[in-house]
Amino acid sequence: MRQHLCVLVCTLMVLGCATSSLLWQRYTENDFPARVNSVTTRQGNVLDAKSGLTYRLWTVSFGEGKPYASYKCPQNAICEIIISNLRCDHSAGGRASCELKLYDNATCELVIPETGERLQIRCPVNVSLEPKSKSDKDQTNNVLLEKQGVASPEDGTVVPPKEKGGQYLPRGLVLGLRTGVGIPTQTVLNNFGNRTSVGPLVNFEALYALREWVRVGIMFEWHRHDIDLGGPQFGALNIFSLLPTV
Repeated sequence: MRQHLCVLVCTLMVLGCATSSLLWQRYTENDFPARVNSVTTRQGNVLDAKSGLTYRLWTVSFGEGKPYASYKCPQNAICEIIISNLRCDHSAGGRASCELKLYDNATCELVIPETGERLQIRCPVNVSLEPKSKSDKDQTNNVLLEKQGVASPEDGTVVPPKEKGGQYLPRGLVLGLRTGVGIPTQTVLNNFGNRTSVGPLVNFEALYALREWVRVGIMFEWHRHDIDLGGPQFGALNIFSLLPTV
């Protein structure tokens, strides 16, 4: 029983290490679309412009130009990274375009769209992406739109922007609290030998973010000063401010 338990624990540790070592899982939607420099396997084999990878009867290499990676994360489904513009050569002859699909649950596939063939493969350990530039992003977006059957702007058709693209999503209520000291610039009582002390100051604000640079709300401030007549305390001055804020 103890031996079986040890085997189970070791297996779980190995699987855990294998899953956590997939460096491409650190990418988020903000990193895509992007061009791919290379794909590296656990054995150190590399798919790049000079070398390819072999999965069963297929040898995967770069197509014309660098491959590009896109990101899909459907609601209530597993997120995936799709590496397109790859070329697959069959060992028996023949060539087809293909894709690598890397799923967020650490499973991966080699997909041949022309034949509908899908091969389960061992996930690569890393995918190296090019730093995104505006021209690369526009060009990659156009390629993706063409694959989806949507005309690009060069065709004379206006492509509507994505609903969330370039918009600031309200983040709800923003609360702020400040403390400090209120320093009087003159005495409160005129024509008397008195002194107004430095007092505590507290400022609280509650704002709601409407847009990236627009917030509305209210600000409340309190500060207190003691007043003495050259020694004995004469009284205290409490000041409350309530300000609508934009």
